[in-house]
Order: sequence, then structure tokens, then C-alpha cells
Amino acid sequence: LKNLGSVKRIRKASIEELEAVPGIGSSTALIIHTHFQKK
Repeated sequence: LKNLGSVKRIRKASIEELEAVPGIGSSTALIIHTHFQKK
């Protein structure tokens, strides 16, 4: 949240943007991205 600014921004983030956040690897980024795309 600190890196992307808001939950709204996380929802719209690409997998690459999520992967750029320290501590989030490719598998976690994919899980987050998939979760928000289902809604």
C-alpha cells in the first residue's frame, strides 16, 4: 500500500507493477492481480 498509494491503485496495477514492490515476487503478484480481476 505504501508503494502504490491506495487499494484502488493496487486493484489497477499490472503484474509488473506489483512485482516492482519490495517483498512481492512474481507468484504473489499474480495471486494479487488475479484476485482483483475477479471482482
